[in-house]
Amino acid sequence: MIAEGSKATKSKCTSQREPARGTLPGTWKPPESAWQHELLRRLPSIDPTQIEESLQQTPTERIERMRRFVEFLEDVRRAGWRPTSEG
Repeated sequence: MIAEGSKATKSKCTSQREPARGTLPGTWKPPESAWQHELLRRLPSIDPTQIEESLQQTPTERIERMRRFVEFLEDVRRAGWRPTSEG
């Protein structure tokens, strides 16, 4: 209980970090070495240029591209192609 006449001080919330100088409050700055770069380095079968190409598209363009791919797969399946265990 606060006695009359005394000034109550507001305590700062310590769970939130102050934004770095030159950044807007609420913006996030990624770390220098992001996990996805490490993942790409360890998995040589992933082509980073394809990821970069995809990220240059709008979300609508990416969805349309995937829709056309699914349509192609359905056409192939209807044509009777089945995967085999042979190379």
